[in-house]
Amino acid sequence: MPDTVYSFCRDEDGAITIDWVVLTAALLGVTYLASSLIGTGTMSLRDEISIAIDNHTVGGNF
Repeated sequence: MPDTVYSFCRDEDGAITIDWVVLTAALLGVTYLASSLIGTGTMSLRDEISIAIDNHTVGGNF
């Protein structure tokens, strides 16, 4: 029985799977953070452009 537990603890077959799961989760977290920051900045810029267009008057003489 102790030999089985020792060999199980020394086995590294599934270690690469855990590495990929952690790396993928980190990549998804960074992607979500970046997209939320870009989305917030884009909405702010959209609001500023909308206000500028609303305040602009177009003359009747072309």
